[in-house]
Amino acid sequence: MNREKNKHRWQLAQEQEYQFWQGVVHSEDNILRIMNRNEERANFVHDLATSCSHVLEIGVGPLGVGVVGFLQGDTRIGLDPLPLLRSTVSQVVPEHVRKVVEEKSGGVCYIVGSGEYLPFREEIFDMVVCCNVLDHVADPFLVLRESNRVLKPGGVIFVEVDVFSVLGLLKWNLWTKIIKKRSLLVIGHPHRFLARHIVALLNRSGFVVESEDTYDLLSLLAGKSRPARFLARKQTGASV
Repeated sequence: MNREKNKHRWQLAQEQEYQFWQGVVHSEDNILRIMNRNEERANFVHDLATSCSHVLEIGVGPLGVGVVGFLQGDTRIGLDPLPLLRSTVSQVVPEHVRKVVEEKSGGVCYIVGSGEYLPFREEIFDMVVCCNVLDHVADPFLVLRESNRVLKPGGVIFVEVDVFSVLGLLKWNLWTKIIKKRSLLVIGHPHRFLARHIVALLNRSGFVVESEDTYDLLSLLAGKSRPARFLARKQTGASV
């Protein structure tokens, strides 16, 4: 029952995501904002990524660029459940923006698919990137478990996801989800987390967290939600 419920919530979330991206690709400012954000994420893992020849990004977004478009590598694959919207970009945005999108997405192989069921054999990637994804998917654990499966021994995963403070998550569950249940904010986010939930999911999926950028102690109880970053490595010989 829970799996069917999660699947239904995910389908609703994807409908909202598609509407969101339809708005993005018609806006020069939104495209550049997202591109800049992904470039900053790429800079965050740049030193680590230089040794990674084969990189997969789950939830790359229908621009086909994501973070992986700003990384180097012999193989760069971006996977997303939404269809590619690059042709729409070429029709509606200024030429200089279109050229940036084309340049950064040119070396990325775009695959339509689900993070819960990755269409790749085991142990072929050096790095998996998963940014602004886990709160949108049907099953976060399956996404991380699949990420572990396709990573080589010692491979690394970079996760960025919005996390809540304790009071923030309480408010979300007791107020926001009820009062704003028909809003994009709620429908588009089937899952919400504390930072420790992400660490637990990574550990359960066979990863060891090497670094995390989350809440400080002062804002852990009552701070606003914020993006948290986790770098974790696949445990050698781990079975999940």
